[in-house]
Amino acid sequence: MRQSTPITWAELRVGVLVTVSVAIAVVAVLTLGGRLGVFEAKYPLYTAMPSVSGLTTGAPVRLAGVDVGTVDQIRFIEASERDSIRQRLLQAYGDSLGDRAVIIRFMVNEGVQEKITRSSRVKTGTVGLLGDKYLDLEVGDPRDPVLQDGDLVLNERPIDYEGLIARAAEGVEELVASLEGSREIIASVNQGEGTLGQLINDPGLYRQWVELSQEAGGLLNRIQRGEGTLPSLLNDPTLYDRLVETTADLQRLTTKVERGEGSLGRLVQDPELYGELVTTVREGQQLVHAMRTGEGTMARMINDPALYERLNTFVVEAQGLINDLQQNPRKYINLQIF
Repeated sequence: MRQSTPITWAELRVGVLVTVSVAIAVVAVLTLGGRLGVFEAKYPLYTAMPSVSGLTTGAPVRLAGVDVGTVDQIRFIEASERDSIRQRLLQAYGDSLGDRAVIIRFMVNEGVQEKITRSSRVKTGTVGLLGDKYLDLEVGDPRDPVLQDGDLVLNERPIDYEGLIARAAEGVEELVASLEGSREIIASVNQGEGTLGQLINDPGLYRQWVELSQEAGGLLNRIQRGEGTLPSLLNDPTLYDRLVETTADLQRLTTKVERGEGSLGRLVQDPELYGELVTTVREGQQLVHAMRTGEGTMARMINDPALYERLNTFVVEAQGLINDLQQNPRKYINLQIF
Protein backbone atom coordinates (compact mmCIF):
# COMPACT_ATOMS: atom_id res chain seq x y z
CA MET A 1 0.00 0.00 0.00
CA ARG A 2 1.34 3.38 -1.14
CA GLN A 3 1.84 5.87 1.63
CA SER A 4 0.91 9.56 1.14
CA THR A 5 3.69 12.13 1.23
CA PRO A 6 3.07 14.98 3.61
CA ILE A 7 2.86 18.50 2.00
CA THR A 8 5.47 20.85 3.22
CA TRP A 9 4.80 24.45 4.19
CA ALA A 10 6.85 25.69 1.23
CA GLU A 11 4.79 23.70 -1.25
CA LEU A 12 1.62 24.98 0.34
CA ARG A 13 2.75 28.57 0.00
CA VAL A 14 3.58 28.02 -3.70
CA GLY A 15 0.16 26.50 -4.32
CA VAL A 16 -1.62 29.34 -2.58
CA LEU A 17 0.45 31.91 -4.52
CA VAL A 18 -0.34 30.25 -7.85
CA THR A 19 -4.04 30.07 -7.02
CA VAL A 20 -4.15 33.72 -5.99
CA SER A 21 -2.23 34.73 -9.14
CA VAL A 22 -4.64 32.83 -11.38
CA ALA A 23 -7.60 34.41 -9.60
CA ILE A 24 -6.11 37.90 -10.02
CA ALA A 25 -5.45 37.21 -13.70
CA VAL A 26 -9.01 36.01 -14.24
CA VAL A 27 -10.43 39.08 -12.48
CA ALA A 28 -8.16 41.36 -14.50
CA VAL A 29 -9.17 39.75 -17.78
CA LEU A 30 -12.84 39.98 -16.91
CA THR A 31 -12.49 43.60 -15.80
CA LEU A 32 -10.47 44.62 -18.86
CA GLY A 33 -12.80 42.69 -21.12
CA GLY A 34 -15.82 44.42 -19.65
CA ARG A 35 -14.15 47.82 -20.04
CA LEU A 36 -13.20 47.22 -23.67
CA GLY A 37 -16.41 45.43 -24.48
CA VAL A 38 -14.64 42.20 -25.38
CA PHE A 39 -17.46 40.12 -24.02
CA GLU A 40 -20.18 42.54 -25.17
CA ALA A 41 -22.28 41.73 -28.23
CA LYS A 42 -21.43 43.79 -31.32
CA TYR A 43 -23.00 44.48 -34.70
CA PRO A 44 -21.35 45.67 -37.95
CA LEU A 45 -21.83 49.03 -39.65
CA TYR A 46 -20.29 50.33 -42.87
CA THR A 47 -19.17 53.65 -44.26
CA ALA A 48 -17.64 54.71 -47.58
CA MET A 49 -14.95 57.39 -47.80
CA PRO A 50 -12.71 58.92 -50.47
CA SER A 51 -9.67 58.34 -48.23
CA VAL A 52 -9.06 56.78 -44.83
CA SER A 53 -6.24 59.27 -44.06
CA GLY A 54 -4.05 56.63 -42.39
CA LEU A 55 -6.84 54.78 -40.54
CA THR A 56 -5.91 51.11 -39.93
CA THR A 57 -7.71 47.92 -38.97
CA GLY A 58 -8.12 47.66 -35.20
CA ALA A 59 -8.38 51.42 -34.73
CA PRO A 60 -10.91 52.46 -32.09
CA VAL A 61 -14.42 53.62 -32.90
CA ARG A 62 -15.66 56.43 -30.66
CA LEU A 63 -19.19 57.67 -30.15
CA ALA A 64 -19.16 61.22 -28.76
CA GLY A 65 -15.59 60.53 -27.61
CA VAL A 66 -16.40 57.20 -25.88
CA ASP A 67 -14.82 53.97 -27.19
CA VAL A 68 -17.65 51.77 -28.45
CA GLY A 69 -15.96 49.49 -30.97
CA THR A 70 -13.12 48.89 -33.41
CA VAL A 71 -12.45 49.06 -37.13
CA ASP A 72 -12.82 45.54 -38.49
CA GLN A 73 -12.02 45.84 -42.20
CA ILE A 74 -10.77 48.43 -44.72
CA ARG A 75 -10.81 47.69 -48.44
CA PHE A 76 -11.35 49.29 -51.82
CA ILE A 77 -14.82 49.26 -53.31
CA GLU A 78 -15.05 46.67 -56.06
CA ALA A 79 -16.47 47.67 -59.43
CA SER A 80 -19.15 45.01 -59.11
CA GLU A 81 -20.55 46.50 -55.89
CA ARG A 82 -20.43 50.22 -56.75
CA ASP A 83 -23.97 50.22 -58.13
CA SER A 84 -25.29 48.48 -55.02
CA ILE A 85 -23.57 50.91 -52.63
CA ARG A 86 -24.67 53.88 -54.74
CA GLN A 87 -28.27 52.67 -54.60
CA ARG A 88 -28.13 52.22 -50.83
CA LEU A 89 -26.69 55.71 -50.30
CA LEU A 90 -29.28 57.22 -52.60
CA GLN A 91 -32.15 55.42 -50.90
CA ALA A 92 -31.04 56.14 -47.32
CA TYR A 93 -29.54 59.63 -47.61
CA GLY A 94 -30.31 60.92 -51.10
CA ASP A 95 -26.56 61.06 -51.71
CA SER A 96 -24.46 59.58 -54.51
CA LEU A 97 -21.29 57.54 -54.22
CA GLY A 98 -19.24 60.36 -55.72
CA ASP A 99 -15.50 60.02 -55.17
CA ARG A 100 -15.83 57.51 -52.34
CA ALA A 101 -13.38 54.70 -53.11
CA VAL A 102 -12.91 52.86 -49.78
CA ILE A 103 -15.43 50.83 -47.77
CA ILE A 104 -14.89 50.48 -44.00
CA ARG A 105 -16.56 47.91 -41.77
CA PHE A 106 -16.53 48.60 -38.04
CA MET A 107 -18.00 46.71 -35.10
CA VAL A 108 -20.04 48.64 -32.52
CA ASN A 109 -21.32 47.55 -29.11
CA GLU A 110 -25.03 46.77 -29.21
CA GLY A 111 -25.49 48.71 -25.97
CA VAL A 112 -25.18 52.03 -27.86
CA GLN A 113 -27.17 51.01 -30.94
CA GLU A 114 -30.14 53.26 -30.12
CA LYS A 115 -27.83 56.30 -30.18
CA ILE A 116 -26.68 55.65 -33.76
CA THR A 117 -29.51 56.75 -36.06
CA ARG A 118 -29.97 57.87 -39.65
CA SER A 119 -28.75 61.39 -38.79
CA SER A 120 -25.47 60.11 -37.29
CA ARG A 121 -22.31 60.93 -39.22
CA VAL A 122 -18.85 59.39 -39.15
CA LYS A 123 -15.40 60.79 -39.92
CA THR A 124 -11.77 60.00 -39.22
CA GLY A 125 -10.24 61.71 -36.22
CA THR A 126 -6.71 62.17 -34.96
CA VAL A 127 -5.37 61.77 -31.44
CA GLY A 128 -3.39 64.98 -31.21
CA LEU A 129 -2.11 66.84 -34.26
CA LEU A 130 -0.11 63.98 -35.79
CA GLY A 131 -1.28 61.06 -33.63
CA ASP A 132 -3.07 57.80 -34.36
CA LYS A 133 -6.30 57.76 -36.34
CA TYR A 134 -9.69 56.64 -35.08
CA LEU A 135 -13.25 56.56 -36.36
CA ASP A 136 -15.43 59.26 -34.83
CA LEU A 137 -19.21 58.71 -34.66
CA GLU A 138 -21.79 61.39 -33.88
CA VAL A 139 -24.85 60.71 -31.74
CA GLY A 140 -27.89 60.88 -34.00
CA ASP A 141 -31.32 62.39 -33.49
CA PRO A 142 -33.37 59.90 -31.40
CA ARG A 143 -36.43 60.67 -33.54
CA ASP A 144 -34.69 59.20 -36.62
CA PRO A 145 -34.64 55.47 -37.44
CA VAL A 146 -31.96 53.46 -35.60
CA LEU A 147 -29.31 51.95 -37.89
CA GLN A 148 -29.44 48.17 -38.03
CA ASP A 149 -26.91 45.42 -38.66
CA GLY A 150 -25.01 46.13 -41.92
CA ASP A 151 -26.40 49.63 -42.55
CA LEU A 152 -24.34 52.42 -44.09
CA VAL A 153 -23.36 55.51 -42.08
CA LEU A 154 -22.89 58.68 -44.11
CA ASN A 155 -19.41 60.14 -43.77
CA GLU A 156 -18.23 63.70 -43.24
CA ARG A 157 -15.13 65.20 -44.78
CA PRO A 158 -12.34 64.92 -42.21
CA ILE A 159 -9.99 67.77 -41.47
CA ASP A 160 -6.88 67.34 -43.60
CA TYR A 161 -4.19 68.26 -41.09
CA GLU A 162 -1.41 67.37 -43.50
CA GLY A 163 -2.87 69.68 -46.12
CA LEU A 164 -3.26 72.42 -43.53
CA ILE A 165 0.37 72.01 -42.47
CA ALA A 166 1.50 72.11 -46.11
CA ARG A 167 -0.49 75.28 -46.78
CA ALA A 168 0.82 76.81 -43.55
CA ALA A 169 4.37 76.03 -44.68
CA GLU A 170 3.69 77.74 -48.00
CA GLY A 171 2.30 80.73 -46.16
CA VAL A 172 5.40 80.92 -43.97
CA GLU A 173 7.62 80.80 -47.05
CA GLU A 174 5.65 83.64 -48.65
CA LEU A 175 5.88 85.62 -45.41
CA VAL A 176 9.65 85.13 -45.28
CA ALA A 177 9.93 86.25 -48.92
CA SER A 178 7.82 89.34 -48.14
CA LEU A 179 10.02 90.15 -45.15
CA GLU A 180 13.13 89.84 -47.30
CA GLY A 181 11.59 92.21 -49.84
CA SER A 182 10.64 94.64 -47.07
CA ARG A 183 14.19 94.47 -45.72
CA GLU A 184 15.58 95.38 -49.15
CA ILE A 185 13.13 98.28 -49.48
CA ILE A 186 14.06 99.59 -46.02
CA ALA A 187 17.76 99.33 -46.88
CA SER A 188 17.28 101.28 -50.12
CA VAL A 189 15.25 103.93 -48.28
CA ASN A 190 17.96 104.28 -45.65
CA GLN A 191 20.50 104.78 -48.44
CA GLY A 192 18.39 107.55 -49.96
CA GLU A 193 17.46 105.60 -53.08
CA GLY A 194 14.17 106.20 -54.85
CA THR A 195 11.52 108.83 -54.21
CA LEU A 196 10.71 107.65 -50.69
CA GLY A 197 14.38 107.56 -49.76
CA GLN A 198 14.86 111.12 -50.98
CA LEU A 199 11.75 112.28 -49.14
CA ILE A 200 13.04 110.80 -45.89
CA ASN A 201 16.76 111.58 -46.17
CA ASP A 202 16.80 114.94 -48.03
CA PRO A 203 17.48 117.69 -45.44
CA GLY A 204 16.41 120.41 -47.89
CA LEU A 205 13.02 118.84 -48.30
CA TYR A 206 12.75 118.54 -44.53
CA ARG A 207 13.44 122.27 -44.14
CA GLN A 208 10.80 123.04 -46.77
CA TRP A 209 8.28 120.96 -44.83
CA VAL A 210 9.21 122.82 -41.66
CA GLU A 211 8.78 126.20 -43.37
CA LEU A 212 5.46 125.10 -44.85
CA SER A 213 4.26 123.96 -41.42
CA GLN A 214 5.30 127.28 -39.90
CA GLU A 215 3.51 129.25 -42.62
CA ALA A 216 0.40 127.11 -42.20
CA GLY A 217 0.53 127.69 -38.45
CA GLY A 218 0.85 131.44 -38.99
CA LEU A 219 -2.09 131.40 -41.39
CA LEU A 220 -4.23 129.57 -38.84
CA ASN A 221 -3.24 132.08 -36.17
CA ARG A 222 -4.26 135.00 -38.42
CA ILE A 223 -7.55 133.31 -39.17
CA GLN A 224 -8.20 132.81 -35.46
CA ARG A 225 -7.41 136.48 -34.80
CA GLY A 226 -9.84 137.54 -37.56
CA GLU A 227 -7.22 139.09 -39.84
CA GLY A 228 -7.70 139.13 -43.62
CA THR A 229 -10.63 138.39 -45.93
CA LEU A 230 -11.05 134.69 -45.17
CA PRO A 231 -11.76 135.17 -41.43
CA SER A 232 -14.30 137.85 -42.35
CA LEU A 233 -16.05 135.39 -44.64
CA LEU A 234 -15.99 132.72 -41.95
CA ASN A 235 -17.04 134.92 -39.04
CA ASP A 236 -19.40 137.44 -40.72
CA PRO A 237 -22.96 136.72 -39.49
CA THR A 238 -24.39 138.86 -42.29
CA LEU A 239 -22.84 136.57 -44.90
CA TYR A 240 -24.30 133.58 -43.08
CA ASP A 241 -27.75 135.18 -43.07
CA ARG A 242 -27.47 135.90 -46.79
CA LEU A 243 -26.52 132.31 -47.48
CA VAL A 244 -29.53 131.14 -45.47
CA GLU A 245 -31.82 133.51 -47.38
CA THR A 246 -30.37 132.36 -50.72
CA THR A 247 -30.92 128.74 -49.76
CA ALA A 248 -34.51 129.50 -48.76
CA ASP A 249 -35.11 131.34 -52.06
CA LEU A 250 -33.73 128.39 -54.01
CA GLN A 251 -35.99 126.07 -52.03
CA ARG A 252 -39.04 128.22 -52.81
CA LEU A 253 -38.04 128.39 -56.47
CA THR A 254 -37.69 124.61 -56.60
CA THR A 255 -41.12 124.20 -54.99
CA LYS A 256 -42.72 126.53 -57.56
CA VAL A 257 -41.06 124.69 -60.41
CA GLU A 258 -42.31 121.37 -59.05
CA ARG A 259 -45.86 122.78 -58.83
CA GLY A 260 -45.61 124.15 -62.39
CA GLU A 261 -45.83 127.81 -61.37
CA GLY A 262 -44.17 130.52 -63.44
CA SER A 263 -42.56 130.28 -66.87
CA LEU A 264 -39.84 127.90 -65.74
CA GLY A 265 -42.36 125.73 -63.91
CA ARG A 266 -44.63 125.55 -66.95
CA LEU A 267 -41.61 124.84 -69.14
CA VAL A 268 -40.60 121.94 -66.90
CA GLN A 269 -44.04 120.55 -66.05
CA ASP A 270 -46.18 121.37 -69.13
CA PRO A 271 -45.65 118.64 -71.75
CA GLU A 272 -47.38 120.73 -74.46
CA LEU A 273 -45.04 123.68 -73.91
CA TYR A 274 -42.11 121.31 -73.86
CA GLY A 275 -43.25 119.83 -77.18
CA GLU A 276 -43.56 123.31 -78.72
CA LEU A 277 -40.07 124.17 -77.49
CA VAL A 278 -38.69 120.99 -79.02
CA THR A 279 -40.46 121.81 -82.32
CA THR A 280 -39.04 125.34 -82.31
CA VAL A 281 -35.53 124.08 -81.65
CA ARG A 282 -35.89 121.50 -84.42
CA GLU A 283 -37.13 124.15 -86.91
CA GLY A 284 -34.27 126.42 -85.89
CA GLN A 285 -31.82 123.61 -86.57
CA GLN A 286 -33.40 123.07 -89.99
CA LEU A 287 -33.12 126.82 -90.74
CA VAL A 288 -29.46 126.88 -89.73
CA HIS A 289 -28.81 123.80 -91.85
CA ALA A 290 -30.53 125.42 -94.85
CA MET A 291 -28.48 128.59 -94.41
CA ARG A 292 -25.27 126.56 -94.22
CA THR A 293 -26.11 124.66 -97.42
CA GLY A 294 -27.02 127.85 -99.32
CA GLU A 295 -30.76 127.27 -99.58
CA GLY A 296 -33.17 130.27 -99.64
CA THR A 297 -32.71 134.05 -99.88
CA MET A 298 -31.22 134.47 -96.42
CA ALA A 299 -28.66 131.75 -97.12
CA ARG A 300 -27.66 133.40 -100.41
CA MET A 301 -27.38 136.76 -98.65
CA ILE A 302 -25.06 135.21 -96.09
CA ASN A 303 -23.03 132.91 -98.31
CA ASP A 304 -22.95 134.82 -101.70
CA PRO A 305 -19.87 137.11 -101.69
CA ALA A 306 -21.05 138.97 -104.84
CA LEU A 307 -24.36 139.83 -103.20
CA TYR A 308 -22.44 141.01 -100.15
CA GLU A 309 -20.29 143.30 -102.30
CA ARG A 310 -23.36 144.76 -104.05
CA LEU A 311 -25.12 145.38 -100.75
CA ASN A 312 -21.99 146.98 -99.36
CA THR A 313 -21.70 149.23 -102.44
CA PHE A 314 -25.37 150.17 -102.17
CA VAL A 315 -25.00 151.08 -98.52
CA VAL A 316 -21.93 153.21 -99.26
CA GLU A 317 -23.65 155.02 -102.13
CA ALA A 318 -26.82 155.54 -100.09
CA GLN A 319 -24.76 156.98 -97.25
CA GLY A 320 -23.05 159.34 -99.70
CA LEU A 321 -26.38 160.41 -101.15
CA ILE A 322 -27.78 161.16 -97.71
CA ASN A 323 -24.70 163.19 -96.79
CA ASP A 324 -24.89 165.16 -100.05
CA LEU A 325 -28.62 165.74 -99.54
CA GLN A 326 -27.96 167.11 -96.08
CA GLN A 327 -25.25 169.44 -97.34
CA ASN A 328 -26.95 170.57 -100.60
CA PRO A 329 -30.70 170.18 -100.19
CA ARG A 330 -31.44 172.72 -102.97
CA LYS A 331 -29.65 170.51 -105.40
CA TYR A 332 -32.35 167.89 -105.02
CA ILE A 333 -35.40 169.88 -103.83
CA ASN A 334 -36.61 172.80 -105.98
CA LEU A 335 -39.69 174.58 -104.64
CA GLN A 336 -41.27 177.50 -106.61
CA ILE A 337 -44.02 179.79 -105.35
CA PHE A 338 -46.24 181.63 -107.82
